[in-house]
Amino acid sequence: MNTIFRITFSVLLFLTVFASGAFSLAASPYDGEVPVPGGNGVLATANNECIGATPLTFNVPVSDNNTGATQSQPPNSCNFFIPASAKDVWFTFTYNLQMDSLVVSPPGNPDMDIAIELFSGACGALTFIGCSNFAEPNSNNQTEGIYLGSLGLTVGSSYKLRVYAVQDVPASFTVLLKTGTGIMAPPNDQCSATLVLSSGAAVLGTNIGATESIPAITCNGSTGSLARDVWYRFTKSAS
Repeated sequence: MNTIFRITFSVLLFLTVFASGAFSLAASPYDGEVPVPGGNGVLATANNECIGATPLTFNVPVSDNNTGATQSQPPNSCNFFIPASAKDVWFTFTYNLQMDSLVVSPPGNPDMDIAIELFSGACGALTFIGCSNFAEPNSNNQTEGIYLGSLGLTVGSSYKLRVYAVQDVPASFTVLLKTGTGIMAPPNDQCSATLVLSSGAAVLGTNIGATESIPAITCNGSTGSLARDVWYRFTKSAS
């Protein structure tokens, strides 16, 4: 006669917590997943690394944030600026010709300055394509976008989008693959609302969301099919 024994172990764990403020503790069953610690001890989201990139669908907005995210790789130079760190989250999409624009919009909070980077290739062997970090610092409009139509992307190929906060502040945002219409236009989108240039003062500009005011003019033997323009004016000095 075979006898089967079932043995159950109970393990008592002692946990010492050192803290200067209030905190909470909770226990839950082990689900086979190992939590990944992120910034400030907050667990990072699943798309904290390129391999876990969140899929994007054309014309379907995706809300996300980079709370607890860690830096996957050093940030690239964008608009002549390289942030000190890039606590990033990742997205992926398969390109088709409907996808004219890639737009990332945080809420109206000047502390949530974000940057976005676009890559081709597989995780671990990415090729940098382009970026956007053109929103004015301390502006309530921190939307960043990339026009896809002029980048020579291949229909049916997969691309990766990296989003991070420039000022290392956790940011919430919405990501949307769409056509070029419906994006907030820059304030100087029309000739009637030109921005003034001053001698010796550099101005950061963007044509993200801009519309064509007048048809493109032939220049250097070429005429563009679409001129999404922004406007500036200046007064010539006597000297």
